[in-house]
Amino acid sequence: MSQCNKKLIIAMLAAGGSRRFKGTKLAATLKSSQNAILLDTYLKLKRAADVINAGMNTDINLEMEVEVVVILGGHRAQLQPLLPESTHWVVNPDWEQGLSTSVRCAAQHAINSQASGLMLTLADQVAISAADYLELIYLWQQDKQTVASEYLEEPGVPAIFNGDDLAVFSRIKGDRGAKPVLMQYKAQGRLSMLSLDCGALDIDTRDDLNRWDLQ
Repeated sequence: MSQCNKKLIIAMLAAGGSRRFKGTKLAATLKSSQNAILLDTYLKLKRAADVINAGMNTDINLEMEVEVVVILGGHRAQLQPLLPESTHWVVNPDWEQGLSTSVRCAAQHAINSQASGLMLTLADQVAISAADYLELIYLWQQDKQTVASEYLEEPGVPAIFNGDDLAVFSRIKGDRGAKPVLMQYKAQGRLSMLSLDCGALDIDTRDDLNRWDLQ
């Protein structure tokens, strides 16, 4: 599938069991916004999508449709009610087998939607802003190849993959996400990177949440 279709799927991965948090991590409230982590990240992604869908950026007219989809699995019963009724969500029935199953679920949804690109995002990367997501999309459209965030001196998600490349995710297994693919593309010179130090901050434990809320 080529980019001429101009459809980008943004998949927010939110299917994990949050075992290290010892509770429903994504339902925890952020003091900074009074939103649950899940909703806070979703609203940022929606703001970025709305800017493009409404053609609000007059400097860069992407003429592209952007759809945000949430991949749910573990804690689905607690998390789904936190999202707006209009949210497009997909259930990953194999979430207990690791992160790779959610990535494959997102990739298959993008393939079925005949999307020209797929952005993979994590629901617990609380420091990333709507503007950061937009900058990544602009870089993708400019460079016409896979783009990734760069933090801790390595590529990571959020990252955007071209539709032609999504079959690569059928081969990943276990608790592995997009990192091996991004590292391979970097070695092959097929990857653009956006410096995004805030991408390194995610919420895995209650201590992580407390430290973030104190900033």
